[in-house]
Amino acid sequence: MATPYLEAIDTIMVNIDIKWQGTLLFSLVTGFIGWKLNKDEDEPPDIDSEEFKEIQK
Repeated sequence: MATPYLEAIDTIMVNIDIKWQGTLLFSLVTGFIGWKLNKDEDEPPDIDSEEFKEIQK
């Protein structure tokens, strides 16, 4: 049984129509933003690396 919130959203979604160009543009923009935000973030060390062993100590 669906919750009332999901039923309301499902009813509203019937009226929404998105062209494939809009979907493509949205995915490119959100992908670019995510890439820019994660670009400068350091990767965690590998479990078998010396850096990881030093953190464990």
